[in-house]
Amino acid sequence: MFSVEPDALWDRLEEGYELLRRLWREDDVTWSGRFRPPLAGATIEPHPLQRPAPLVWHGSATSPRSTELAAPLG
Repeated sequence: MFSVEPDALWDRLEEGYELLRRLWREDDVTWSGRFRPPLAGATIEPHPLQRPAPLVWHGSATSPRSTELAAPLG
């Protein structure tokens, strides 16, 4: 968990997945969240070739929250 408070772990993962999915799908992403500095006009290159972008693989069996986070993302 690399110094991440256990209570914040799932919220941090959920926020990171949301940001990653936006960066894969959009150009000029402006974003702010709780766990990392904000972005303004951020773009990644290259975007995934697959459209829509592939899913984020999330593997975990530590709690029901893990399933709740992974299921809506496919």
